[in-house]
Amino acid sequence: MQEQNEYLTEENYQRANKKVKWGGRIAILIGISMILIGIFVIKVPDMDADGWFEASMKRDLLIFPGVFITIVGCIVRFLVANQRSITAYQIQQMRPIAQEGIEKMAPSAGVVAKEITKGVKEGLKEDKKN
Repeated sequence: MQEQNEYLTEENYQRANKKVKWGGRIAILIGISMILIGIFVIKVPDMDADGWFEASMKRDLLIFPGVFITIVGCIVRFLVANQRSITAYQIQQMRPIAQEGIEKMAPSAGVVAKEITKGVKEGLKEDKKN
């Protein structure tokens, strides 16, 4: 049986990330193709001609989903596939803020630790007396 840690290797991460990037690229290509077919291939006659409504619906049923698929493909390709880099950047930006908070809390944490130690020592002395 495989250990759970095998799924967390760098090689497996890179392989999965490559698949996600390719999925995003494919979605972008499909979406752009649908948009271009809707714009350039499907001819819509003038509003006065027969079949105008049906032709415009065919065109719209290609263009609008094409736009949606393209946007989803871009999100997958550029955000999801780069999530590790984005998260690392965000953490790097938060480090000075966290460090500042720790430095401000350290003196009061020391006082609290001393009080706890003092209370424990007093409690042990009382236990020994009883």
